[in-house]
Amino acid sequence: MQSIKLLGNSKRIIKECKETLILVLINFLLRWVLKILKLEQVRVNFVGSIDPT
Repeated sequence: MQSIKLLGNSKRIIKECKETLILVLINFLLRWVLKILKLEQVRVNFVGSIDPT
């Protein structure tokens, strides 16, 4: 009985860990994308300021 309870607990913990990992990954990817977009924006602004046309 005790081992079944432990198994259930570990399954729940694994599920929670997976959800947390997914959230962390999404957060990381969003930050990364935003960083790239910012760099692109800066590059465009930089080129725009140099190019008089």
